[in-house]
Amino acid sequence: MKAWKLLRQSVLQLFKNLPDTMKISGFLYGLIAILRRGYEVYFGISFDQALSAGPEQGQPINGWLWPSAVILSILSIVTMLWISVAWHRYILLKQAPRAFIPEFYFKPTLVYFQKSVLMVLLASLPMLLLFLPYWMYQDAYPYTLIGVLVLSFLLLVPFCAIILFRLTPLLSAAALGHDLGLKAAWTVTRGQTLTLFFLFAPPFGALVFFAQLNQEVTLLSFLQETVLGWVGVMLWTSLVTTVYGHYVEKRSLN
Repeated sequence: MKAWKLLRQSVLQLFKNLPDTMKISGFLYGLIAILRRGYEVYFGISFDQALSAGPEQGQPINGWLWPSAVILSILSIVTMLWISVAWHRYILLKQAPRAFIPEFYFKPTLVYFQKSVLMVLLASLPMLLLFLPYWMYQDAYPYTLIGVLVLSFLLLVPFCAIILFRLTPLLSAAALGHDLGLKAAWTVTRGQTLTLFFLFAPPFGALVFFAQLNQEVTLLSFLQETVLGWVGVMLWTSLVTTVYGHYVEKRSLN
C-alpha cells in the first residue's frame, strides 16, 4: 500500500506540473535522443554496439566511430544528471525553471555523479564477489559453477537492487547540497525494503518489457524509444525525490 502511494504521488508530480516537467526535461532529453539517432543513421550501427566495440574495433569511418560514441555517452550522462538535479530542486525547493531549459548547478551535479557511482559500486559488490570465483575456477568445474552462478545470480539481483533503492536518498540530498552519509541514508529507509522493492521494480520491469516490443529502425520505433526513455528517466527521478521527501523530510503522502 505504501509503495502504491509513493508511486502515485511521484506520477502525479510529473503530470500535474507538466509544463515545468517539459521545461526541465523536454528539450534536453529530446536533443540527446536526436543526437543518438543521428549517430546511428550516419554510422549505420547502434550507439550501444559502437560503444561496446572498443577503440580498436570501432574505427571504420575516419576513426570517429568509437570516439564520437564516447563523447555522446558523456553528453548523455551530463544531461541526465542535469535533468535529475533540476527536478529534485524543483520539487523539494520549489525552484521552477525560468526558461525552456533548467539552470545548471555545477557543484550539486558533480556530487550527484559521485554519489551515483558510489551507489552503483556498492550495489554491484555482491555480484562482483560472486563472479570472482567463477572467473578463477571456470575451467576446472565448468558445469557445477555455471549452475551455482545462475542460481546465485537470480537470488543476488533483487538483493543488489535493494541496496541501490535504499541508498537513493543520497541522490536527492546531493542535488539539494545537503550532507547525507551512507549510514544516514541506510537508516532512514530501515524497515522499508519490501516497500522500496515494489515501488521501483514493477514500473521499470514494465518499461523494459515494452522497450523490447519494437526493435525495428523506423520513425515509430524512434518515437517509442524516446518516449519510454523519457518516462524511465523522469519516473526514476520523481520516485527518488518522493522517497527523500517522505523518509528524510517526513513529508506526507497525498
